[in-house]
Amino acid sequence: TCGSNGCGGSCGTCTSGTCNTTTGQCVCTPSCAGKTCGSNGCGGSCGTCTSGTCNTTTGQCVCTPSCAGKTCGSNGCGGSCGTCTSGTCNTTTGQCVCTP
Repeated sequence: TCGSNGCGGSCGTCTSGTCNTTTGQCVCTPSCAGKTCGSNGCGGSCGTCTSGTCNTTTGQCVCTPSCAGKTCGSNGCGGSCGTCTSGTCNTTTGQCVCTP
């Protein structure tokens, strides 16, 4: 609860959102416009990142591709390090394997 107690004191303050002085209740409208992750400003979440981490300032997922030593397979961010022109990709090592 929040707002005036009717005797010159206060019933409390809102940790997020604003106080509706008529009802004495805290009101918060979640804000996720343009965000894919992070806080909605009301104690909830705008989402989580499937790969990488959340930049809590921008509300965007950030992922740095990792293809060092790989010729094929996943880059860890939903993309690819390349494909094999012949043979198959060993997804564990990220190397193309050709079996005669």
